[in-house]
Amino acid sequence: MTCGNCSKCGKGSGLCPISLGMAVGLTAFFAMMIWSLWILNYGVPSSMAGSPYVPETFSAALIHSLWCLLKGFLFGFFVAVFYDLMRKCKRCCCKKSDGKCDNCGCPVSPEKK
Repeated sequence: MTCGNCSKCGKGSGLCPISLGMAVGLTAFFAMMIWSLWILNYGVPSSMAGSPYVPETFSAALIHSLWCLLKGFLFGFFVAVFYDLMRKCKRCCCKKSDGKCDNCGCPVSPEKK
């Protein structure tokens, strides 16, 4: 789940937001679709009777699954973006060698040297 241009400093690449977003989104989609089809075919189990969402038709289940795909994509996308930002900050700003990152040139604060 990495892509070559996600890293500025050249020491490997971080998580690709598109890949992680699609992975989380598709997992949420298929989980909701399988759960909805189970409910439509076999009814609501007694342990899940209080669930806020019980699909009545296949189209309602499909629409809810598509919403889960969108929400999962956005969640995975932003997790990867924040992870890459934190990773870059740690690598570039907390390095204790010559005061600069190898390729990106971000200065290290004097206290960190």
